[in-house]
Amino acid sequence: MNKQLKMTFEPFRFMLVVFLCVFAAPSCFAKGEPLDVFELDPVKSMGSFELPDEEEWSYGQLDEFEVLSNASEINTKKLLSDFGRFRDALNFVLPIRPTPKANARLILCGSKGEFWRFTERVGESRNGVFSLLLQNDSQLAIVLNMQSRYYNTRIDTEPVSLEIDYRRQLFREYAKFLLAKDKKLPPWLLEGWLQIVMDIELYDRIIKFGQLDMDRGIPDPNAIPRGGNFDSVYEALVFAGVISETAAEEGEDEMLTAAPVQAEEMDAVPLDAVLEFWTQDPPFHIALAKQILIPLQEMFSYPIEEYEELNRLTDLLWAKQCHVFVHFCNYASRGKYKQSFDLFVERLKTEEPSEELFEECFDMSYRQMTKKFEAHIRYPYHNYQYVKLNKDQPLAYPEVELRSASQSEIGRIKGDVQLLAGLTDRAVLSYKVALKRDTNNPQLLAAYGLGEYQAGNQEKAYDLLLKATSNGVNRAEVWVALADITLTKALKSPNENGQLSAEQMQAILLPLLKARSLPPALPQTYKLMAKAWDHSSIRPNAIQVELLSEGVLAFTEASELALSTAHFYEMLADIDHARQAARIGLKNVRDPKLREQFERILSETKVVR
Repeated sequence: MNKQLKMTFEPFRFMLVVFLCVFAAPSCFAKGEPLDVFELDPVKSMGSFELPDEEEWSYGQLDEFEVLSNASEINTKKLLSDFGRFRDALNFVLPIRPTPKANARLILCGSKGEFWRFTERVGESRNGVFSLLLQNDSQLAIVLNMQSRYYNTRIDTEPVSLEIDYRRQLFREYAKFLLAKDKKLPPWLLEGWLQIVMDIELYDRIIKFGQLDMDRGIPDPNAIPRGGNFDSVYEALVFAGVISETAAEEGEDEMLTAAPVQAEEMDAVPLDAVLEFWTQDPPFHIALAKQILIPLQEMFSYPIEEYEELNRLTDLLWAKQCHVFVHFCNYASRGKYKQSFDLFVERLKTEEPSEELFEECFDMSYRQMTKKFEAHIRYPYHNYQYVKLNKDQPLAYPEVELRSASQSEIGRIKGDVQLLAGLTDRAVLSYKVALKRDTNNPQLLAAYGLGEYQAGNQEKAYDLLLKATSNGVNRAEVWVALADITLTKALKSPNENGQLSAEQMQAILLPLLKARSLPPALPQTYKLMAKAWDHSSIRPNAIQVELLSEGVLAFTEASELALSTAHFYEMLADIDHARQAARIGLKNVRDPKLREQFERILSETKVVR
């Protein structure tokens, strides 16, 4: 027998699964007359409900992305063209294929404070917030704040007001979506690569990846008191007395010992005076020029929860140091440390970061590596990836056509993104206002139904989702929601043995099988199947358990699904497959009790019936 869980489903076998799981379609899912279930709840303003004025947005499509924008048409089209070229370029330098999402949205907020309708931030917490990346198993959304241009932060101890680069911010959020698919990627590694991605340079036939944007944000020399005329950041730093004009260009030992000239010796302005006039997000050799670096153990151990709240535009020190480490190991010293870096990253998948582990990989201590960081900050000599494309395959993306968005499109897209942001009340209101203007839009009904489902209004959600499916909506998450509501209701009225009857199982499994047939694959589809079988009065057979094992292989972090599947295989006396499911579940389990059960299955030598 194959050592992997069997996952081959020929057409006739799938039909057998359907027959074994569902004997006949329940009448509640049969097509019939559309249900008149929509009624706008009263929203009182000055004693009566009034619809807000119609909104003006542009609508377009960029590959799988639906685009909604109220920024200027020129800025929107330019940004979308750059985004299309960027996505093509990543195929050459960062070949990570995106996980398909049923719905992908890009919202460009250029006026009327629209960006803040997608977040609960207020007051000072809004400083430096120019983008949102929101996603779940079936949806992706990137929201850009193109109305604001400046934010406040500090470079070293110097307060500065910097201008945002929307293009870099969009590139960062999309790259984060791609890279963060690897759940084991530590925050420092993710941030280091994101900093590198933002510096990508794109031309018609040339891609430069890993090259530092050395001059980003350099101030106008004429704006600096006693300033001279300098064309590069190096001249600015020499002028400010930060680095030596005669710094060695080769040999790390020389770079480590080269002393910067003193500002007073050059009759130059101090670095603080240069920083005061900086204009954009500073490169790491500027941001860290006068900083004491974070201890490496602290950098490596940065909690994922804190990272999700980190604003890398205003909290510069940790983010820029991550950039230094990843860039130094991959692009400096002629690639001398890349193999050690790759080994370190690989071992971190199964080991905790420690200086002992670090020394085994790099053959140097934290302190020795910190010294090399300091040298790389002062003299960031490096290589980079240079990709030259064929003449007939340039990085050219056709202009995205824009049109006026309908009110139903505006309400549906805004509501979906607000729902992703956890702003359920705002999302439901967006759906309701749009439905008041377009009551017969089935896609809008489905979106509204999912909003009510997330809000916990299951009866209303069920009616809305049922109406949407009876009018042609075929979304995996809609069928999963219907199955979940049906299962919840069934568990409240089990048979005399406290279990689900065959009829109840049939009503639950049918929409789940429908969801399974639609992209994207959702872990909840398989989790609900397992939960239903756990409470069923009849045991699943081999083909039905094989269907669950499909979910175990697809969603390896779903430890409880793996455990249920292993138990079902034990009931079938299939110990080999039970152990295989347990091994998969054990790789990512965090709950000690679940771990004990997986270990018990792996050590079991006899059949458990």
